[in-house]
Amino acid sequence: MKNIKIIIPILLVALGGAYKFVLAKPADAGPPPKVEGEVYVLPKEFLVNLEDGKFAKLSVALVFDHGFHSAPVAAVTPPAGGTTRVALASVPRAGWSDIPPASRRTAPAPVAPRTVFAGGGAPPPKPPDGYGVLKQEALIRAIVTDELTQTASRELMSAKGRKKLRKHLLERFHKETDVKVHDVLITDIAVQ
Repeated sequence: MKNIKIIIPILLVALGGAYKFVLAKPADAGPPPKVEGEVYVLPKEFLVNLEDGKFAKLSVALVFDHGFHSAPVAAVTPPAGGTTRVALASVPRAGWSDIPPASRRTAPAPVAPRTVFAGGGAPPPKPPDGYGVLKQEALIRAIVTDELTQTASRELMSAKGRKKLRKHLLERFHKETDVKVHDVLITDIAVQ
């Protein structure tokens, strides 16, 4: 009788676990995202002469493939070994004799985690004014400008014409760049 009192709770827990992990339906993760990947808005607007002598001012955004990012991904890692060595040469006019003896004996102050960039090394250089962090942004901008100057104002004013322009841009991006784009958006437009 004692054995049954012990076996029944264990059996109930085992059956509950089996139901939870094997037979129960997984929890609904919610609706899938409407946009897959990062949306990157080119920071500087385009102002171009169109084929028919009019001007267009517009903004363009790129929708990257899932996993492709506009900027290098930074990861924070703790310092290796727990101690940090500082070169005294980096401190102006400081030498070992300039440090009071009491502070030489104390434990080093905690060091904040450092940022390590993908590929190692230093952070990427600051882009020129009006440009973002996308590595091949100049090439992307050149393609957009090239396609826009070959477009008439009536094409930009119609939804069908903008769709055709987006398709041409996407084809050229795939053919001429390493940027992994699956959609091009024209976010703002003015034609005069």
